[in-house]
Amino acid sequence: MHDHCSINYNEDFLFMNLDCAIHLVRAIESIREKSSHRWAADMLNHIRKAIHDRKVLISKGESGFSAEYLETFWNTYREILDRGCEECAADRNRYYHNDEETLLVRIRNYTPNYFAWVTCFDFPITDNLSELGLRGVKSKQKIAGQFQTIDAMEDYAAVLSYIGTCRKCNADVMTGLTRLMEGNPFRLEEILPQDELNRLSRYQQKLSDSASSAQAIPSASPDQKDSSDSVVPPESSAESSVQESLNSRIDETAPQMWFHKT
Repeated sequence: MHDHCSINYNEDFLFMNLDCAIHLVRAIESIREKSSHRWAADMLNHIRKAIHDRKVLISKGESGFSAEYLETFWNTYREILDRGCEECAADRNRYYHNDEETLLVRIRNYTPNYFAWVTCFDFPITDNLSELGLRGVKSKQKIAGQFQTIDAMEDYAAVLSYIGTCRKCNADVMTGLTRLMEGNPFRLEEILPQDELNRLSRYQQKLSDSASSAQAIPSASPDQKDSSDSVVPPESSAESSVQESLNSRIDETAPQMWFHKT
């Protein structure tokens, strides 16, 4: 999961991508403040309500939304996105028009990557924990010394990851480091509760199932920037085909876990 770093959507990287929904919320909030368009406020409320509802269900031990909830969520989502394209195309002379247009295209093209957490509660909503774990690495890059070699950087990352795992699993860090130096590091089976091990196993299985069953979805090429796309104005004769393609893409794929995968 990342902040929509488009370089990760590259044929050289053989993994699936998730985009941080909280960063998407911040981007929509910025557009709402700049344009005052109704779609942005409606989309913010829609996403925040889904996040709240998900937290409530997780606290009750539920593993996912009902089929009825998902159908309502995606129908509302599509309506808001369609209205956003119309509002943006009808007001093309504003100073921040390009920013809004770029965001709408990005949401349209990367819907599954931003909203995988809706279809599966095992997927995170945000990458804040990852950013917190990497904060020390970024700080070290800015100070004297930095990383002198690739090997030193890899060793630093491995030790940092090990320590971070110990802390998140409430395992004693000093004991973990002592065992690491003795060649007997902690294993996940030792420090993770059984229910967490079961959840991790289900999560890995769902990733595997998604990778094997995902259909090829047309998407922007790795070399194509989001800003190169454009929203078709309502008066354009091509609007119908664009909206039909968008609606079809969401209808066919939203109830499933699917990803831009190379």
